[in-house]
This record gives sequence, C-alpha cells and structure tokens, in this order.
Amino acid sequence: GLFKQLVSGDRISAARKFKSSFEFYPKAKFLFACNEMAVSVSDKSLGFFRRIIILPFDHTVPEDKRDPFLLYKLRCEADGILTFALSKLQELAANDYKFRIPERSKQALRKYMQSCNSAYLFCNEHCRIAPGAEISRLDLYNHYKKFAEQYSLKPMSQERFNASVERLYGQEEVFRSRTSGKRRKSWIGLEYDPKGGCESGDFDYALGLTETPLLADALEASQREEEQMRQAPQQVDDLLDF
Repeated sequence: GLFKQLVSGDRISAARKFKSSFEFYPKAKFLFACNEMAVSVSDKSLGFFRRIIILPFDHTVPEDKRDPFLLYKLRCEADGILTFALSKLQELAANDYKFRIPERSKQALRKYMQSCNSAYLFCNEHCRIAPGAEISRLDLYNHYKKFAEQYSLKPMSQERFNASVERLYGQEEVFRSRTSGKRRKSWIGLEYDPKGGCESGDFDYALGLTETPLLADALEASQREEEQMRQAPQQVDDLLDF
C-alpha cells in the first residue's frame, strides 16, 4: 500500500493541484504521535508491522512535580541537545542507519499485532485463495496456534478464529463446509502455505528488529567453511611453487 511505499522510499506518483502528475522518491522520515494505536488498519501483514517502531510514553509526571518552565529550560539547552542528537546520528550512520530497537518497543509491537487480530496476521502470511482447495477447520486452527506460539502471540479461541477467517474472506470464494469427505468441518477454497511470507521462523528478524536471523547466521558460517575448503588446495599449490 501507500504507507509501505512512503516509508520504504519507493517511487510514488503525486500531483500538484490542477497540474500534471510526476513521480519522485520520498526522503522524509515519518513520526506519528497518538494516544492509542489504530487497530482498524487494512494491511495486517508482517511487511506492515516491520516498518513500525513504537516508542511507548507511559510515564505520567505527578502534578506536584511538573515544571511549568520546562520548555524555557530546554530552549536554553538547545546547543547541547543538538550536539547530542548529532552524536547519535553518527552512531546511526555507523550502524548502517539501522535503529537499535529496545525490548520495550518490541513488546509494544507484539501487543499491537495482537490487538490488530492475530488471525488476520496468520491468514495474510500463510493462507491463499485456491478454488477447489479444502482444509479441515481444525487443521487450519492448529496451524494458527503454532504460528501464534512462534511469534509470542496469545491465540484466540477456535470459534473466534473461524469467525475472523469468515470476515476476512467474506467477499471471496471461501466458505465453510460440513459435508465433505468424512463429514468433517472444512474450509473450501482456502489453501495453507507452511512457508508463508517469513521462512526464517525468527520473529525479530521478520519484523526487522535484528540484523541477521539465526538461519542466515548458520548459512553464512557454512559458506565461509566452503570458501576456506576451496582456498586450501590453492594455498598448498602456492607453497609448492614457492
């Protein structure tokens, strides 16, 4: 969607009023301040949540400790604040412009994902419309429970899960069946993809909260070993030539 395009720096199309449209690459960073996170978002994929960093401000200063001159004091410290900000910018640049995400932000993101309906998140990652396909409702729910446990999300009841699936695919050719095969309860027209949109199985990596997933670490180590094995014969030849 447009949100992903904006925050990812993809080329987008825009137009000034009463003038021709043009394309450009957005360079801005987006900061949003809100009392509550919006839960009625249309995009509930990991790709959407991967682009969000939540900074909770949940500390309330007691009324008797509030400083009415705080803004003035901060303005007096403007030079020091700017110096501090520039030093942190250098740290960010040294880290390839990847933010170090605190644990409280990770926990807040998990809670936000839960509030946005974990069933939708699961279906967007692991289910697809497939005319003629069929899967047991119990089997799909069990896949969903494993997904929720893997990502530290609290699974909803099967009744709520089925209702969420029905709402999500209400306009599609997906419906419940009670008369298929061995008279089991099934979803018709829905297919489960075990790989989904995230094959690493690493929640933090899937959301961009760590630089490298565990599986990629193992792969890199294996590649280094193979490279060393390839170089070994050449090193022996060099010694013999010497």
